[in-house]
Amino acid sequence: MNATTLQKTDELINLEREVSEGNASPAVLRRLERLRHKNEKATLGLLAKALSSYEFRDDVLHTARLRDTKYLAECAKDAQWATVEVLDLGWNSLKRLGIATSDFLASMPLLHTLLIQAAQVPERPCPSITTLRLTGDLEIAVIAERFPGLTTLELDYVSQPAELWAHPFAQQLESVTVGSLTWKEDVLFLRPGGSSSVEWIAQGPALRRLEVQEEELHDERLWDLQQLFDAARRKGAEVVLLPEPGPRPSWRPRRYERWH
Repeated sequence: MNATTLQKTDELINLEREVSEGNASPAVLRRLERLRHKNEKATLGLLAKALSSYEFRDDVLHTARLRDTKYLAECAKDAQWATVEVLDLGWNSLKRLGIATSDFLASMPLLHTLLIQAAQVPERPCPSITTLRLTGDLEIAVIAERFPGLTTLELDYVSQPAELWAHPFAQQLESVTVGSLTWKEDVLFLRPGGSSSVEWIAQGPALRRLEVQEEELHDERLWDLQQLFDAARRKGAEVVLLPEPGPRPSWRPRRYERWH
Protein backbone atom coordinates (compact mmCIF):
# COMPACT_ATOMS: atom_id res chain seq x y z
CA MET A 1 0.00 0.00 0.00
CA ASN A 2 1.47 3.38 -0.98
CA ALA A 3 -1.09 5.71 0.60
CA THR A 4 0.44 8.92 1.93
CA THR A 5 1.30 8.93 5.64
CA LEU A 6 1.40 11.92 7.95
CA GLN A 7 4.60 13.92 7.57
CA LYS A 8 5.66 14.94 11.08
CA THR A 9 7.81 17.93 11.97
CA ASP A 10 10.52 17.72 14.60
CA GLU A 11 8.43 19.90 16.91
CA LEU A 12 5.45 17.60 16.58
CA ILE A 13 7.58 14.54 17.30
CA ASN A 14 9.06 16.21 20.37
CA LEU A 15 5.65 17.27 21.68
CA GLU A 16 4.26 13.77 21.23
CA ARG A 17 7.24 12.37 23.13
CA GLU A 18 6.61 14.87 25.93
CA VAL A 19 2.97 13.77 26.15
CA SER A 20 3.89 10.07 26.14
CA GLU A 21 6.27 10.69 29.05
CA GLY A 22 3.50 12.38 31.05
CA ASN A 23 5.20 15.78 31.18
CA ALA A 24 2.83 17.81 29.02
CA SER A 25 1.16 20.97 30.31
CA PRO A 26 -2.26 22.15 29.03
CA ALA A 27 -0.44 24.63 26.78
CA VAL A 28 1.64 21.82 25.28
CA LEU A 29 -1.48 19.76 24.65
CA ARG A 30 -3.15 22.68 22.87
CA ARG A 31 -0.03 23.29 20.78
CA LEU A 32 0.14 19.60 19.92
CA GLU A 33 -3.47 19.54 18.75
CA ARG A 34 -2.94 22.61 16.56
CA LEU A 35 0.19 21.12 15.00
CA ARG A 36 -1.51 17.80 14.37
CA HIS A 37 -4.43 19.48 12.65
CA LYS A 38 -2.10 21.61 10.52
CA ASN A 39 0.00 18.61 9.50
CA GLU A 40 -3.06 16.51 8.74
CA LYS A 41 -4.44 19.18 6.39
CA ALA A 42 -1.07 19.51 4.70
CA THR A 43 -0.87 15.74 4.25
CA LEU A 44 -4.38 15.58 2.80
CA GLY A 45 -3.68 18.30 0.26
CA LEU A 46 -6.60 18.70 -2.16
CA LEU A 47 -8.38 15.88 -0.38
CA ALA A 48 -8.95 18.20 2.59
CA LYS A 49 -11.30 20.28 0.43
CA ALA A 50 -13.37 17.19 -0.35
CA LEU A 51 -13.90 16.28 3.31
CA SER A 52 -16.14 17.98 5.84
CA SER A 53 -14.51 15.97 8.65
CA TYR A 54 -11.83 13.35 9.07
CA GLU A 55 -9.63 11.50 11.53
CA PHE A 56 -6.09 10.18 11.29
CA ARG A 57 -5.00 7.06 13.16
CA ASP A 58 -1.48 5.70 13.17
CA ASP A 59 -0.58 8.61 10.87
CA VAL A 60 -2.94 7.63 8.04
CA LEU A 61 -6.44 8.70 7.08
CA HIS A 62 -8.84 6.42 8.95
CA THR A 63 -12.26 8.14 9.07
CA ALA A 64 -13.72 10.49 6.47
CA ARG A 65 -16.97 12.32 5.81
CA LEU A 66 -17.46 13.67 2.31
CA ARG A 67 -18.34 17.25 1.49
CA ASP A 68 -20.67 17.88 -1.45
CA THR A 69 -18.10 19.60 -3.63
CA LYS A 70 -16.50 19.52 -7.06
CA TYR A 71 -13.16 18.73 -5.41
CA LEU A 72 -14.35 15.20 -4.74
CA ALA A 73 -14.35 14.44 -8.45
CA GLU A 74 -10.82 15.82 -8.76
CA CYS A 75 -9.38 13.60 -6.03
CA ALA A 76 -11.58 10.48 -6.29
CA LYS A 77 -8.50 8.42 -7.19
CA ASP A 78 -6.22 9.81 -4.47
CA ALA A 79 -4.04 7.11 -2.90
CA GLN A 80 -5.06 8.18 0.61
CA TRP A 81 -8.52 6.62 0.19
CA ALA A 82 -6.80 3.23 0.48
CA THR A 83 -6.42 3.55 4.27
CA VAL A 84 -9.98 4.68 5.05
CA GLU A 85 -11.86 2.29 7.32
CA VAL A 86 -14.92 4.41 8.20
CA LEU A 87 -16.67 6.47 5.52
CA ASP A 88 -19.68 8.79 5.62
CA LEU A 89 -20.91 9.75 2.15
CA GLY A 90 -22.73 12.76 3.61
CA TRP A 91 -25.38 14.14 1.25
CA ASN A 92 -23.35 13.67 -1.89
CA SER A 93 -24.69 12.45 -5.19
CA LEU A 94 -21.62 10.72 -6.56
CA LYS A 95 -23.43 10.00 -9.82
CA ARG A 96 -23.87 13.73 -10.38
CA LEU A 97 -20.08 14.04 -10.16
CA GLY A 98 -19.60 11.19 -12.62
CA ILE A 99 -18.37 8.79 -9.91
CA ALA A 100 -19.70 5.25 -9.62
CA THR A 101 -20.28 4.55 -5.93
CA SER A 102 -19.18 0.92 -6.20
CA ASP A 103 -15.92 1.89 -7.92
CA PHE A 104 -15.24 4.58 -5.32
CA LEU A 105 -15.80 2.18 -2.42
CA ALA A 106 -13.63 -0.44 -4.12
CA SER A 107 -10.67 1.96 -3.81
CA MET A 108 -10.85 1.47 -0.01
CA PRO A 109 -9.77 -2.14 0.70
CA LEU A 110 -9.85 -1.56 4.48
CA LEU A 111 -13.33 -0.03 4.53
CA HIS A 112 -15.64 -1.79 6.98
CA THR A 113 -18.07 0.88 8.22
CA LEU A 114 -20.26 2.90 5.86
CA LEU A 115 -22.78 5.68 6.49
CA ILE A 116 -25.11 6.38 3.56
CA GLN A 117 -28.49 7.68 2.46
CA ALA A 118 -30.90 5.22 0.85
CA ALA A 119 -30.38 6.91 -2.54
CA GLN A 120 -26.60 6.33 -2.32
CA VAL A 121 -26.65 2.53 -2.27
CA PRO A 122 -23.80 1.20 -4.43
CA GLU A 123 -24.54 -0.37 -7.78
CA ARG A 124 -22.76 -3.64 -6.97
CA PRO A 125 -22.29 -5.73 -3.81
CA CYS A 126 -19.71 -4.51 -1.29
CA PRO A 127 -18.77 -7.61 0.73
CA SER A 128 -16.16 -5.87 2.90
CA ILE A 129 -18.72 -3.69 4.69
CA THR A 130 -19.54 -5.17 8.10
CA THR A 131 -21.30 -2.15 9.65
CA LEU A 132 -23.88 -0.09 7.77
CA ARG A 133 -25.73 2.96 9.01
CA LEU A 134 -28.55 3.85 6.64
CA THR A 135 -30.66 7.00 6.60
CA GLY A 136 -33.95 6.57 4.76
CA ASP A 137 -36.12 3.58 4.03
CA LEU A 138 -34.72 0.70 1.98
CA GLU A 139 -35.92 -2.85 1.50
CA ILE A 140 -34.00 -5.43 3.51
CA ALA A 141 -33.64 -7.57 0.38
CA VAL A 142 -31.64 -4.77 -1.29
CA ILE A 143 -29.48 -4.32 1.79
CA ALA A 144 -28.78 -8.05 1.90
CA GLU A 145 -27.81 -8.12 -1.78
CA ARG A 146 -25.52 -5.07 -1.71
CA PHE A 147 -23.92 -5.71 1.69
CA PRO A 148 -23.64 -9.50 2.11
CA GLY A 149 -20.89 -9.25 4.75
CA LEU A 150 -22.88 -7.20 7.27
CA THR A 151 -22.85 -8.06 10.95
CA THR A 152 -24.26 -4.73 12.20
CA LEU A 153 -27.15 -2.82 10.62
CA GLU A 154 -28.28 0.58 11.89
CA LEU A 155 -31.44 2.14 10.44
CA ASP A 156 -32.97 5.46 11.38
CA TYR A 157 -36.42 4.22 10.35
CA VAL A 158 -38.25 1.22 8.90
CA SER A 159 -41.72 1.34 7.36
CA GLN A 160 -42.22 -2.43 7.10
CA PRO A 161 -40.88 -3.96 10.34
CA ALA A 162 -42.53 -7.33 9.69
CA GLU A 163 -40.73 -7.56 6.34
CA LEU A 164 -37.44 -6.63 7.98
CA TRP A 165 -37.61 -9.28 10.69
CA ALA A 166 -38.99 -11.98 8.43
CA HIS A 167 -35.97 -11.79 6.15
CA PRO A 168 -33.28 -14.45 6.90
CA PHE A 169 -30.53 -11.86 6.44
CA ALA A 170 -31.82 -9.71 9.32
CA GLN A 171 -32.18 -12.78 11.50
CA GLN A 172 -28.50 -13.67 11.12
CA LEU A 173 -27.11 -10.23 11.98
CA GLU A 174 -25.30 -9.76 15.28
CA SER A 175 -26.89 -6.36 15.91
CA VAL A 176 -29.84 -4.48 14.39
CA THR A 177 -30.69 -0.91 15.34
CA VAL A 178 -33.86 0.91 14.34
CA GLY A 179 -34.07 4.45 15.67
CA SER A 180 -33.21 4.26 19.37
CA LEU A 181 -33.81 0.50 19.64
CA THR A 182 -30.96 -2.00 19.31
CA TRP A 183 -31.52 -5.76 19.15
CA LYS A 184 -28.66 -8.14 19.99
CA GLU A 185 -29.95 -11.69 19.91
CA ASP A 186 -32.80 -11.75 22.46
CA VAL A 187 -31.82 -8.54 24.29
CA LEU A 188 -33.21 -5.13 23.31
CA PHE A 189 -31.45 -1.90 24.30
CA LEU A 190 -33.18 1.48 24.38
CA ARG A 191 -30.62 4.19 23.64
CA PRO A 192 -31.08 7.89 24.48
CA GLY A 193 -32.68 10.02 21.79
CA GLY A 194 -33.85 8.90 18.40
CA SER A 195 -37.19 7.51 17.33
CA SER A 196 -38.92 4.38 18.60
CA SER A 197 -42.12 2.56 17.83
CA VAL A 198 -44.25 -0.04 19.57
CA GLU A 199 -44.79 -1.60 16.15
CA TRP A 200 -41.05 -2.13 15.67
CA ILE A 201 -41.02 -4.20 18.86
CA ALA A 202 -44.32 -5.97 18.22
CA GLN A 203 -43.19 -7.15 14.77
CA GLY A 204 -39.71 -8.05 16.00
CA PRO A 205 -38.18 -11.25 17.40
CA ALA A 206 -38.86 -12.79 20.80
CA LEU A 207 -37.12 -11.02 23.67
CA ARG A 208 -35.61 -11.99 26.99
CA ARG A 209 -34.67 -8.51 28.24
CA LEU A 210 -35.28 -4.84 27.53
CA GLU A 211 -32.49 -2.71 29.01
CA VAL A 212 -33.07 1.01 29.66
CA GLN A 213 -30.93 3.67 31.29
CA GLU A 214 -32.44 5.06 34.48
CA GLU A 215 -31.75 8.59 33.28
CA GLU A 216 -34.28 8.03 30.48
CA LEU A 217 -37.16 7.88 32.95
CA HIS A 218 -38.20 11.52 32.59
CA ASP A 219 -41.78 12.55 33.35
CA GLU A 220 -42.30 13.79 29.80
CA ARG A 221 -41.31 10.38 28.40
CA LEU A 222 -42.96 8.06 30.88
CA TRP A 223 -46.12 7.47 28.84
CA ASP A 224 -44.16 6.63 25.67
CA LEU A 225 -41.74 4.45 27.61
CA GLN A 226 -44.59 2.58 29.25
CA GLN A 227 -45.96 1.70 25.82
CA LEU A 228 -42.54 0.34 24.82
CA PHE A 229 -42.22 -1.58 28.09
CA ASP A 230 -45.63 -3.17 27.59
CA ALA A 231 -44.80 -4.11 24.00
CA ALA A 232 -41.53 -5.71 25.13
CA ARG A 233 -43.25 -7.62 27.93
CA ARG A 234 -45.75 -8.98 25.42
CA LYS A 235 -42.72 -10.38 23.55
CA GLY A 236 -41.58 -12.12 26.71
CA ALA A 237 -39.04 -9.54 27.92
CA GLU A 238 -38.06 -8.50 31.42
CA VAL A 239 -37.52 -4.72 31.70
CA VAL A 240 -34.19 -3.92 33.37
CA LEU A 241 -32.98 -0.45 34.38
CA LEU A 242 -29.28 0.28 33.83
CA PRO A 243 -27.46 2.63 36.23
CA GLU A 244 -24.70 3.25 33.67
CA PRO A 245 -25.03 4.60 30.11
CA GLY A 246 -26.09 1.96 27.61
CA PRO A 247 -24.48 1.09 24.27
CA ARG A 248 -23.79 3.78 21.71
CA PRO A 249 -23.92 3.36 17.90
CA SER A 250 -20.86 1.43 16.76
CA TRP A 251 -20.17 3.76 13.83
CA ARG A 252 -19.27 6.80 15.92
CA PRO A 253 -15.62 7.80 15.43
CA ARG A 254 -13.26 8.02 18.40
CA ARG A 255 -12.82 11.80 18.15
CA TYR A 256 -16.38 12.68 17.26
CA GLU A 257 -15.95 16.43 17.75
CA ARG A 258 -14.09 16.65 14.45
CA TRP A 259 -17.26 15.59 12.67
CA HIS A 260 -18.91 18.93 13.50
